[in-house]
Amino acid sequence: MSKHMRSVYAIVLTALALAAWIWAGLPRFDAVLLFLFLGILLLDAYHLRLPGGLTYALSLPLVIAGLAYSGPGAALFLAVADGLVRIVMNPRWSWTRRLIGLSQATLAGALAAWIYLHVPSPLAAVAGGVAALGFLVANVSMVVLMVLTDPDPSPRLRLRSALSATFQLQVLEIVSSAVMAYEMAAPNFLMVTLVLVMLFAFSLTSHQLILARFESRQDRLTRVWNLRGFADDIQISLDLYHQAKKPFGLILMDIDAFKSVNDTYGHDAGNDVLQVVAQRLRHHVRPGDGVYRVGGEEFAIILPDIQRGPLDERMRHLQEAVRKEPISLSDGTALEITVSAGAAWCPEDGEDYESLFRRADQALYRAKERWYAQRRLERRPEPPVEKNPFFSSEPGTGLPYHQAR
Repeated sequence: MSKHMRSVYAIVLTALALAAWIWAGLPRFDAVLLFLFLGILLLDAYHLRLPGGLTYALSLPLVIAGLAYSGPGAALFLAVADGLVRIVMNPRWSWTRRLIGLSQATLAGALAAWIYLHVPSPLAAVAGGVAALGFLVANVSMVVLMVLTDPDPSPRLRLRSALSATFQLQVLEIVSSAVMAYEMAAPNFLMVTLVLVMLFAFSLTSHQLILARFESRQDRLTRVWNLRGFADDIQISLDLYHQAKKPFGLILMDIDAFKSVNDTYGHDAGNDVLQVVAQRLRHHVRPGDGVYRVGGEEFAIILPDIQRGPLDERMRHLQEAVRKEPISLSDGTALEITVSAGAAWCPEDGEDYESLFRRADQALYRAKERWYAQRRLERRPEPPVEKNPFFSSEPGTGLPYHQAR
């Protein structure tokens, strides 16, 4: 979806959301609504970050609980409150995205309320479960619409895995919503509190599992991505090329003479060097580029959506960023560190992982050979100059030997 079309989409959704508020009316503010609002804040504080950047907080059962207790106005209030919390947690969102998010929450809440009021069932649990299903279908449909009309294919590649990862959570929300609606119709606030505690415990546990998965892709020493993260991300870049013909670049870098740093100054100094090099690379890459530690002293950078010429320029820029200032060790020693680098570009150098990595590694090997050749040249002593008696100087005269005689 272009920027212009997205703005129009935001305006249309906002107008529909205002109409939904007029239909639902304002909620009845009391202690129960405040309790449900605080429950949403609690769940959002330990939200789940799932593959694709999707945020999931299991807050829908509380929206349905408000619907069963106080009607459509309470449902819309709680749905919008959840959306506002997400906006606060994502301060980089544009105003257009914020309006779309709040409007989507309002419209999904209004559909859930309409379904709840029109389900011909004597059991509140059935109405609550169906209303929750309607909310999820409406919300997911609007998200899918935005993704499918976005000219950037990256979100489309992640959409299926994100929806698959949240399927079990959506089932849990539907079941919990049915229980919440049944207990609120009673009303049985003790059971409502118990369900909230169970949702919070599940959210906290799942959050820790997702965090562990995140940390498994990160190098603990340098805090950049590790080899596992590199394998995942380069596959995403290859999928983007094959589906949307978006080129990308791969740079491999190796710290020169790193073994001598460890041998001379110790492994702590080597760790300092690795951390500083990683920090400089991460600071000087473009937004969206990925930095990875793929070996002992070897780093990789994936550069999405770049052409061959700019790729070589970025490689030289990153080498200069590492070399520009000496690295100060903890004992005060200043080391001048350089890196050798090689680059490969998809599609020119290959359209699969093995071909690209091999070409980048070959380019790195050639760069390393040039660096060693330069070092040997710098260390080679000057050849002795043969003295010619005819042109040698007589000591103390400053004149050639033959003139002094």
